[in-house]
Amino acid sequence: MRLTKTKETAGKFLLDIAKLVIGGVILAGVMQQGISHVNLYIYGGLFTTFCIIVGFVLITLSDRDNNKEDSV
Repeated sequence: MRLTKTKETAGKFLLDIAKLVIGGVILAGVMQQGISHVNLYIYGGLFTTFCIIVGFVLITLSDRDNNKEDSV
């Protein structure tokens, strides 16, 4: 049960991180601090995508674990 809750919490945390990265990329793009926009959007997009995918995988795994525990 505890590992299932940890997976769900970690998944939600990664989704929150993805939101913050999107906000940071947009702010950095608007502020024009000499950062290459191409690199900013590529790295920000890749990291955001990674966080979203891993977050959803962890949440899905925790849901499956909850369903197994309920059926036992």
